[in-house]
Amino acid sequence: MISHLEDNFFVEPYVSEEIEYQFFKKIDDNTFLLLMVEDKDFFGIAEDAYDDKDFSFKSFIENFLRKCEEQSKKAKFSALHFNDTTELTYLTVGMPPILVGGLNGSYKNLRVSDSNISSNQFNFATYPSNNVVNLLVHNNDLLEETVRDVMSGFFSKKEIIDYVNQQDCKDEILEKLNFVFLNNSINKYVKYTIHENIESSLESIGNFEETLSEKLEAFSDNIIYNTNASLVFSELILNAFEHGVLEISPEEKQKMILEDTFDEFILKAEKEADEEIDVSISFYDDKILKVTIDDKGKGFNYHSYMTKLTNVSDKSFRGRGLIMSLNICTALFYSDRGNRVSFFIRYKEEEAPEEFQIDEEAYLRSLSVLYVEDDEFIRNSLTHMLKRDVKHLYIAENGEEGLEEFKKHRPSIVITDVEMPRLDGIDMTGEIKKVAPDTHVVITTGYSSEDFLIRAIDVGVDKFLVKPISITSLRKVLKNIARTIFYHELATKQATINFHNVNKELEELKAQNSYMEAMQRSAQEKQKLVIRNDKEKLENFDIDIYYKTIETLGGDIYGVYKVDENKTITYIIDSMGKGVSASIIPLLSVAYINRTLDKSLAKGNYSFTKLVEFFTDYIKDYLLEEECVNISFVEIDTHRRTLTKSSFGMFPILLLDKALDEVEQIRTENPPFVKRNGKEANITVNKLPERFSLFMFTDALANCEEFTFEGLINMFKSGSKSHQFADRLFEHKESNHVSDKEDLTIIKITSKE
Repeated sequence: MISHLEDNFFVEPYVSEEIEYQFFKKIDDNTFLLLMVEDKDFFGIAEDAYDDKDFSFKSFIENFLRKCEEQSKKAKFSALHFNDTTELTYLTVGMPPILVGGLNGSYKNLRVSDSNISSNQFNFATYPSNNVVNLLVHNNDLLEETVRDVMSGFFSKKEIIDYVNQQDCKDEILEKLNFVFLNNSINKYVKYTIHENIESSLESIGNFEETLSEKLEAFSDNIIYNTNASLVFSELILNAFEHGVLEISPEEKQKMILEDTFDEFILKAEKEADEEIDVSISFYDDKILKVTIDDKGKGFNYHSYMTKLTNVSDKSFRGRGLIMSLNICTALFYSDRGNRVSFFIRYKEEEAPEEFQIDEEAYLRSLSVLYVEDDEFIRNSLTHMLKRDVKHLYIAENGEEGLEEFKKHRPSIVITDVEMPRLDGIDMTGEIKKVAPDTHVVITTGYSSEDFLIRAIDVGVDKFLVKPISITSLRKVLKNIARTIFYHELATKQATINFHNVNKELEELKAQNSYMEAMQRSAQEKQKLVIRNDKEKLENFDIDIYYKTIETLGGDIYGVYKVDENKTITYIIDSMGKGVSASIIPLLSVAYINRTLDKSLAKGNYSFTKLVEFFTDYIKDYLLEEECVNISFVEIDTHRRTLTKSSFGMFPILLLDKALDEVEQIRTENPPFVKRNGKEANITVNKLPERFSLFMFTDALANCEEFTFEGLINMFKSGSKSHQFADRLFEHKESNHVSDKEDLTIIKITSKE
């Protein structure tokens, strides 16, 4: 069963294993039939019982039960007949109840069950379809207990799975889970809709993005631009252009990419294209954005891509963008032929900040840009435009040349391809960020994957542009970056002036040694009071900690908090910014986290999920524009043997199974905290081995050339203590005459034998 979208509702299946247990038939645009069974053998029986020429729900159930009796089979099943304009008719036999989310956060269990049911003796029940906001048909009692209180708040299948993954009982729910989710709210709460026809050229597509931004601003001054929505929109509209307008098959695109002729073909073919792409954008009261892209092409067979979730072969470029979009979107649907796609994404609203007026184009002409591209045709196509728009333009043909040019000229902006000889674009970006972390980097790429995105985020890429590059889109990105640089410089200047005025007398006092010593002692004592370290209270494992800051107050800090006999919270914080301000953030964070834990335990309502949510809402209000905070929260539950984690921009946590001598890298789920980070926190749960060791650290360790991940893992597996990692780091810096110093925090947690 493939996800199914109609004008007023959509239906999505979830299957945790290869076997599906869902029999689905669309009756008309407003009606469908669904049968969920406990065994795949009943699929053939259901198919024989279904008559599309003379369908009625009653006759279908009669036929199904009679055929089961003829084969001496007794079925457990849930069946429903949904009509969006009238009512829901349903029947359940030996299965969990159907769960309905209603208006105002209500929910209802629908069950009509009889173990002695026969083909001529059964009872239906009905429920008004206009009272159904969403609906869940499933095969797991624990799922019902977990989601029913929040049922009406779910918009899609993905949101249910994300919620389940945050629960302690995740594994018990997801094992052999099958469900079908109905959303009956779309197009009933639309606030505003935009319809546009776009001429099928790259220039028109780029112009539409700018036109769209203007219309969105007219709709609401307070909508935060959703970078995920932008990434998905760019990917899917280019799919409509390539596969719909130009009618390139996925196989042809794959072949051209591998032969390195795809970009040149697109730039030539788009000049002859004369069709249109229809785009519709709608906003809903429940903070949902819907985008529909419709082309006039033949469509394509999308079914295989829609059943994949994350992984594609590194040797294949086919489907990468679509699979990335599936991972990002709240929900995504194709029409039967594959020439119309609709996607939904949640957005948030905040009060827009006041801004100074700035001429982005004029300011852009005062900046310097480095452009790195190994394809001569593409490089020459964009060089002419860039020379007109910026003050200085530096060109490089590969990543190694690009790094040399950057070190020589230190431009404000870098535009780079990904796949290049000698040094690829992401590795080059990582080296550039080591030299100048504030440099803005734009990646241009012809394909996407989750691993690629994680690598790019890890090194600090600011923006993605999907090839072939629209000149209008590139100009828009550069103007936005110019605006960011301008405000950053303005804020820095203003902060310097304010700091000078407010601290003039304080600086005179600091000149006196006695005052400095007193301040240092006070700060150190305050830090000791704030840091919580319960490692001596823990009976189930040992904690080995190395903690050192380069200043009296540093950007690193940590905490170890014993929740109860089974649960322990460990967190590690790495604040990135400048001066005293960046040092204050870790202290505020630790004080808030510990206070929140104290209060929740005193009231008996401790929740790891709530702790993360509360901190997410709290910390954003205390960040300046140029600051960000990386943090990893880890809850170890020795009773359930689970590791629950929510990490923001940190390097992977290493988990060693001591019995198997295998190390798992548990990657970050969320980007770092910045001032207006609107994304909700993701939380994951991992099983803990019986004998384990856990390794957490801040970026000073990972940024050292001495420590490749392989080197870190080998030291970790060998049982090295935290101070041994630090000693090797300092030895390496000393032997290479590296003078810069960084805060360093290392936490190693090991189960007791």
